[in-house]
Amino acid sequence: MCRLLRFLYATLLLAVLLAVSLPVTAAPPAPTYGTAVVDGQYAEWTLAADYYADMYLSGDPAEPAEAKTYLRYDNARGILYALILCGPVVTGYVGQSADAWIVLDFESPAAVDQTSGEDGNPPDFAWVAQGYDGNPLHVRGYEASFRMLPGDHAIVAQVGILDPADGTAAVAALPASGAQISVPVAPIGVKEASFGSIMALYR
Repeated sequence: MCRLLRFLYATLLLAVLLAVSLPVTAAPPAPTYGTAVVDGQYAEWTLAADYYADMYLSGDPAEPAEAKTYLRYDNARGILYALILCGPVVTGYVGQSADAWIVLDFESPAAVDQTSGEDGNPPDFAWVAQGYDGNPLHVRGYEASFRMLPGDHAIVAQVGILDPADGTAAVAALPASGAQISVPVAPIGVKEASFGSIMALYR
């Protein structure tokens, strides 16, 4: 009996030590759930709740954060909505090429970019406050949407900006490694079993 107790004690102690030493990997955060209208008007967004990640100059986290990414996910239709807003002293810039885009899982082409159009059928794209200061090349950011299946993903987004330091064209972007996003699979409805159906399993 003493040997058995010592064995059980040692087994329990080993289990505790393993539980303490194993690294805990946190799941990627999930976006808020809901929809948005991709029209360049973002009154329906709740910035505090929908905030997802900062965007840095040239996508380098060592550089200043120049814009922010906000996300919403429509679980019923499998659509991710994004709002990109430049910082209060940062001017978004409509470049000659596709400087504004979002890439999903590092796949090419981009899931959505500034050439995607705005017809209510994802992918959709719309500039936010284009020409707000009288210059049609200046924007405050953009709204976008594209289809995305539930699961764990990486997204990389960028927007053209005028570098606040010297006024030249640059980009504000999520790190090239991507911002991790997790969308749980929608639960499947479970029909309540009757007593008779349960008993039938044992016949």
